[in-house]
Amino acid sequence: MWIVNGTSKGPYDKNSCTSCNEGYAFMLIRHESRTGQCKPYTQLAATQCGILGADDYWNEANKQAKVCTKVLSSLQPINLASIGLRTDAIKGLNGYSAARCNIRKETTCDKNGLCFNRKQVKCIEVCKLSQWGSVVHNGDTAKALEVSDCDPAVCDGAAGPIVCRTTAMME
Repeated sequence: MWIVNGTSKGPYDKNSCTSCNEGYAFMLIRHESRTGQCKPYTQLAATQCGILGADDYWNEANKQAKVCTKVLSSLQPINLASIGLRTDAIKGLNGYSAARCNIRKETTCDKNGLCFNRKQVKCIEVCKLSQWGSVVHNGDTAKALEVSDCDPAVCDGAAGPIVCRTTAMME
């Protein structure tokens, strides 16, 4: 059983989490109880929605009152010299590196369809850009980055928020 404010809510299940371990993102599903799932950050975005003010999944397109969470790990090309960072060890193809950023975006929409966003972005590591690649999926071609020699220490200090700024803006 999981209990919220002294009230039994049912058997504990994968949607009963209230916080997550490092490397996992909290995806709110049961809005009333403030519980949900812990999902690992991956390059493929994961999205979950719950009904605002209730403990149910959102699964009806006509219900506007909802809370949705999107999580992913993104690679963003960056020229570190442009921000004054001199790290030859991770300078790759054409002087570029790639920042790996974990992103969690939560969007809450009220019954009138007015929505608000909250984002959490964290720099995980910065890598040497090895190759501009491409991935074909269902006939569409998308750019993909190949990286090597990653260094999480570059994310410490002032550089961390700067290298993930574009990712934070776009996701």
